[in-house]
Amino acid sequence: MVTIRIVVNFKYALKGKFYQFFKKSMYLYLAASLLIGYANPLENQGIFISGMIYFLILCSIVFFLYILMAFIMPPIIGFDADVTFTENEIILKHRNKNDIEKRDWTTIKKIDESKTMFYLHVDRRALAARSGANLFYIPKDKLSKEALELFKEKKKAL
Repeated sequence: MVTIRIVVNFKYALKGKFYQFFKKSMYLYLAASLLIGYANPLENQGIFISGMIYFLILCSIVFFLYILMAFIMPPIIGFDADVTFTENEIILKHRNKNDIEKRDWTTIKKIDESKTMFYLHVDRRALAARSGANLFYIPKDKLSKEALELFKEKKKAL
């Protein structure tokens, strides 16, 4: 059994958005930028250089929007909960709503692991509809050996 407090604040929201950008979206934006560079190259620039310039412009716009959303999103979501992960279920005890939710592990679609974090991708229809988030991340340095084993085991099961 592992209990972790998760509070969606500016830093938490921004970190989650950038994780998803670098994990998924960056490659799509790069491909789209190269296609735009091919279709409409800048004057005196090659296709590749034009695509890279378009990519930098697109990333600047996206990063600005991510920062803006990271300011706007946390007060709207208002997610502040003690999340307990057990072998069979996930229990969310909301601190700001006096509400307790019990979910099974099917709520988690996928678990990604990096050197320092576990990233839990949440099924939007199940948990995220109420919490407003679709990605929870848990620093490994906050976890005990038993907790690390639990997440690694659940990662293999998903």
